[in-house]
Amino acid sequence: MPEEKIAVVYNGMVSLRTPSDCQIEATRRSLGELSGPIIVLIGRLHEEKGHKYLFGAIREIENELGPITVLLAGDGPHRESILDEARELGVDDRIRFIGKRDDVPELLKIADIAVMPSLAESFGFVALEAMSSGTPLVTSNSGGLVEVVTNEKTGLVVPMADSSALAKGVLRILKSNELRDTLRSNGLVRAKRFSFDRMIRGYEEVYERILMS
Repeated sequence: MPEEKIAVVYNGMVSLRTPSDCQIEATRRSLGELSGPIIVLIGRLHEEKGHKYLFGAIREIENELGPITVLLAGDGPHRESILDEARELGVDDRIRFIGKRDDVPELLKIADIAVMPSLAESFGFVALEAMSSGTPLVTSNSGGLVEVVTNEKTGLVVPMADSSALAKGVLRILKSNELRDTLRSNGLVRAKRFSFDRMIRGYEEVYERILMS
């Protein structure tokens, strides 16, 4: 297809609400005791979201940092098989299956880091939500994630289906205040490029170009 016939209009995201300190604390209390750094994975409980690769990374992370807490927000058809995978790896005591949530903004504020080890991801709204919340992010290089997340600038992008690479990415962020601050500030700026208004304007420009041709 000739390049001049292609137009790219990225999806737009309606900004997440900004939770108050009281709301964040209420969510934290509702989760009970949380040990060590908190990692959150938000998404359907489906094998394509790559949960098992996060499970496979836990031991490597804990070898350097000690106990961590993993929050899995969401529900889906593979819940039982995903739980079985955690049990088989002996890390189920580190993981909280917290179901569908209405407090995603609070969860992202509580988390030290968000991960998306997806095997298939057409776009990646959760990545945008994390960046817009100032939550450092590690994603796989699946699908549209590589266009949403700029590696080493707004997040870390690692090979999909690679637990060790995921662990190393998580460790880099958790062990470096400088890297966290860089990803956080750049992520906030990057997320603004995917606004709903910008998406609408992009479509309008495509229609205007066609009508004038």
